[in-house]
Amino acid sequence: MKKLGAVVCLLLLASACGGSSDSDELTALREEVSMLEEQITTTVVPSTTVVPSTTEIPSTTEVPSATVVPSTTEVPDMQVAPNTTVIPSITEAPVLTFDLSETEVSVVDGIENSSSKELPEETELVKDHQPGCSDIPRRQPSFEAGIAKHELWIGRVADDVIIDQKMLGQGFSVADGLMIDGKPHLWMMAASDHVLHHAIIDRGNFIDLGPISIDGDIFQGVIDPDIFLLPDGSFGLVAVNGTNRKAGPICLFKSYDGQNFETIRIVLDEIGVQDPSVVILDDWVMAVKTVDKQEIRVLIGNPDKGFIEMHTLEGGDPDLTISKEGTLKLTVCSEGMLIVYSSTTGNSWEFHKRIRSQTCGPATISGSNLILHLPKPGQGGAIEVLEGPSQPAPSITTSVN
Repeated sequence: MKKLGAVVCLLLLASACGGSSDSDELTALREEVSMLEEQITTTVVPSTTVVPSTTEIPSTTEVPSATVVPSTTEVPDMQVAPNTTVIPSITEAPVLTFDLSETEVSVVDGIENSSSKELPEETELVKDHQPGCSDIPRRQPSFEAGIAKHELWIGRVADDVIIDQKMLGQGFSVADGLMIDGKPHLWMMAASDHVLHHAIIDRGNFIDLGPISIDGDIFQGVIDPDIFLLPDGSFGLVAVNGTNRKAGPICLFKSYDGQNFETIRIVLDEIGVQDPSVVILDDWVMAVKTVDKQEIRVLIGNPDKGFIEMHTLEGGDPDLTISKEGTLKLTVCSEGMLIVYSSTTGNSWEFHKRIRSQTCGPATISGSNLILHLPKPGQGGAIEVLEGPSQPAPSITTSVN
């Protein structure tokens, strides 16, 4: 700028001295001024030094709003399956009113004291592919409303009534149990996930140990458990493939801890059967209910050679046990109460007695005089049925000669 001013002064001076005629020197000065003016207009670019549109860039500075994705950050809440992890009736275990010291126990160090419970030699518990059992569809555990209101109760049978009753929890159904080291161990269906659960009663508290696994998976599809001990001291579990339109077949599972089971084999390859109950003598004695009928079938045989139907009788929810004297007892739900049949070998049965308690779902805890049962929800346990006129013994139909 200073140089331009000096040149302009010289130009004015030359113009004053030379009049209107241009000399060569004046012409050169004018050309130099013109060049300097062009340089100034190119170096001063105010429109480029102030670039508000590029320095603010609001569309990029607010990008963090795009990283906030509520539907994904809240996924942990969806993954907390309330039906499987939140079980109030388990965490708030009620204290039982009965004293387990009064329980008749015939279990020593976790193994039933019964030399008669041996598997037939021809029955080999070898795990193999068993269509209908080893390939049960693995359904995702989910809440089962159908048994959500069921109440699981426990008590003792004294003469012909159930006494010392206590509700263990709501949302449990179809149970069975064993006395192990002086403690009742239970296996039952849970409404929270519709999976078999293992529980214990310890110092009067009902403690759910959670769902069992089968072949390493926890899944929905196995129903109606019946538990017993195998000769090697492991747990045998017969249960039903409940994924078919009509339940069946009946499967055998095995475990060494009562929590993790593996599929062993098919026990009864039939459809339309439920609620199996097993006692093992020289052969297997098994009772099953026919689906959609109040009919109990009593079968004898073994999984290798098959089973023969020996008898049928009216009722539901069969429970087979063996007493400390070696007598077989079959308890069923019928006539609005419980009816007990007895046998020495399982080949022939006779009426034993009525348990005048209004309830169903009987399951004797093997090795004790404790009984699990499922009274009508809200009934307050098994209600004693007043004894009326003498009733005839219920009929038993013989299936084979």
